Amino acid sequence: MGLDERKSMEIVKFEPLPEVKYAHDYIAIFEKIASGELQEIPTLRYLIKNDLWFILHFILKMPNVNHPFVVNNCWEVETGPSSKTLDVWAREHIKSHTITIAETIQYVLKYPERSNGIFCYVKGLSEKFLFSIKETLTNNEILLQSFPDILYKDPEREAPIWSIEKGIVVKRKNNPPWPSVGAYGLIEGMPTGIHLERRVYDDIITQDICENYDMIEKVKSKFDMSLSLGTDGGVHRVVGTYYAYDDPLIYIKNKTHINDKDQPLYHLRLKPATIDGTPNGKSIFLTEEYLNELKKSKTFFTQYLLNPSPTETKKLNKDCLKIVKPQDMPELLFKFLLVDPSGKKGTGDPVAILLIGVNPDKDDNGASNIYILNAVIEKYPLPEFIAQVVTMYKNGGKILRICVEEVAQSTTEVHIKEKLNAMGYYVSIENDTIQIYKPSKRAKTARIEELSVPLINGKIHYSTAVPQKYIDIIKKEMEDFPFSNDDHAIDTLSYFVIDTLPDYPFPKVYTNIRICKPIPAGAFN
Repeated sequence: MGLDERKSMEIVKFEPLPEVKYAHDYIAIFEKIASGELQEIPTLRYLIKNDLWFILHFILKMPNVNHPFVVNNCWEVETGPSSKTLDVWAREHIKSHTITIAETIQYVLKYPERSNGIFCYVKGLSEKFLFSIKETLTNNEILLQSFPDILYKDPEREAPIWSIEKGIVVKRKNNPPWPSVGAYGLIEGMPTGIHLERRVYDDIITQDICENYDMIEKVKSKFDMSLSLGTDGGVHRVVGTYYAYDDPLIYIKNKTHINDKDQPLYHLRLKPATIDGTPNGKSIFLTEEYLNELKKSKTFFTQYLLNPSPTETKKLNKDCLKIVKPQDMPELLFKFLLVDPSGKKGTGDPVAILLIGVNPDKDDNGASNIYILNAVIEKYPLPEFIAQVVTMYKNGGKILRICVEEVAQSTTEVHIKEKLNAMGYYVSIENDTIQIYKPSKRAKTARIEELSVPLINGKIHYSTAVPQKYIDIIKKEMEDFPFSNDDHAIDTLSYFVIDTLPDYPFPKVYTNIRICKPIPAGAFN
């Protein structure tokens, strides 16, 4: 039995674009159906099962999808890897309709015995996708007439499960325990004990949580936990748009194979809004007028150009760091030991310890040259952390002050004092050899940003004696600022350079940067 004449005419309405290479010659196919050369229902079943763009245009009747960008993307999705794909497309570029909705419908019709799960940040978001799928499988006459063996004519009454809350179940020969399509959340609504052949992750990050470090980390953890909800040989896709430098999509992009750290675990398809990914590049899908309006948005770089740390908005230029050999250091240096404990208790954040030398000679602007003489940036338990601080103090020469960042419920300065006092180094807050950095009223990012001035003016140096891996970390923190929460070294450096150094009462006489050796007995006899 064929489709009624009205539905057939709706399908036939198609104007191919001359510059677009479609998966099939639809005009020729429709002509052959009309002439009886091809059977209508079998042909439609084949196209729906094997042509993702056909579903978008002819079944879902999505506006604006007869476009080279959409046609090509559908082809990439269908012919590329079926699992462990990461599709990061610019906002408003049909990614969710293509993969989360259209491909899920296609998968259900190809494999009705299998189960699909849609995962979003919270269950409420994934339910919106399920609603679109449910409505299509309930009301679309082309699908209902083409797949009577899979779709119920009246699913609200006939299907064993057909709801947004519990999921939907199509006709199956067997009785799998999981719905054909279910909606789940990572933070809220995470299921347990299920095994899904196909999972789609969409909207796992939102604007609200991208500004919350703890929530970002929680989503990453929940994503990893959800991987156990698949099946052996099952497939999953991740779909989304960047919000921040360290958001979960970046985390997923950076995953590598266990046995080959140079091999990405996920196949990345990055689709920015312009051809070259730059603000002035030609639009690939949206109108130029609309794209120009979007350029005024604060999220244009992240969500449309897919660049969460654009050069245009970088605050610190790592290339302005100057390198110097120990033998080329100034003879006169005042030394400080900067200590940044792990800022978030129990999160395993790295600690940062920097040995800084300051030359008291100032330039015409009143700025001194600053030298990073040594550094340690690692994840340490407290005993090892304190031991590192003590070691750097002992080996650092004459150090005028230990500067410790204040952290809630931290007693770092007490442990440092006790260890050094026991070794004969009498340091304390009282004699001003230990200083506690206390947060000022201004935001941390504003303080760190002020490092840009001494950086640009070539006032911050690092010694070749500093282990390269720590220099790389410092440079990366500068490169990623303000888009990353990994800022431990530059945070403590900014406390010192911006808040402490300008008002520090340097000694008037300072003749030796090294610890003096004891005078031998009888030297003056």
